[in-house]
Amino acid sequence: NLINTVYLRSGTSYTPTLGTNRIRIELLGGGGGGGGTPANTARCASGGGAGAYGIVTLSNISNISYTYSIGAGGTGTANTIGGTGSTTSIIVNSQTYSASGGLGGNIGVNSPVILLGGFGGSTYVGTLDFQRNGNNGDFGCSTSGAQGSGSGGNSQYGTGGQSRNVNNIGNNATGFGAGGGGATNTNIAAARAGGTGSPGIIIIQEF
Repeated sequence: NLINTVYLRSGTSYTPTLGTNRIRIELLGGGGGGGGTPANTARCASGGGAGAYGIVTLSNISNISYTYSIGAGGTGTANTIGGTGSTTSIIVNSQTYSASGGLGGNIGVNSPVILLGGFGGSTYVGTLDFQRNGNNGDFGCSTSGAQGSGSGGNSQYGTGGQSRNVNNIGNNATGFGAGGGGATNTNIAAARAGGTGSPGIIIIQEF
């Protein structure tokens, strides 16, 4: 029977509820940041990728402290690619289980050209019962008209930063593990930062 559901959003130490002997762990990596744009150029950046997602069920659980780490979302910065989301991990009975963060969106470039979004997280540690790579960020399209930027990739528990029109910073992701949206710019505007990816999360069901 289910004893409790624990949501780990911060901190580093988890102790199961007394009486727990089996846990089901969901791991979600941090989302990548959206791409930024340089100054004085009509450009649109792409969105960041969502974090990887994995599930593992473990038995023989003791009422002791287990160490974990929540992956931070990647930062969106002006005039550069978005930051990579960090890995979310937990150590249980000396075994590490983890899911990686999404990659940042690409910086806007001249042309017209289509810019691929940041790839979703796809690296895992430990034998998981289920794993799903994060969704990629949407592409950004750079033309003389500076059309919309790319949205960030959605995750199981988060929504990517939405596309922006001309001359805007990228939208931040919401929830958990989603990618930040890309920035847009014009020929007469200052550099713009991409949106920040949302952090990862660990959800534990105790039985």
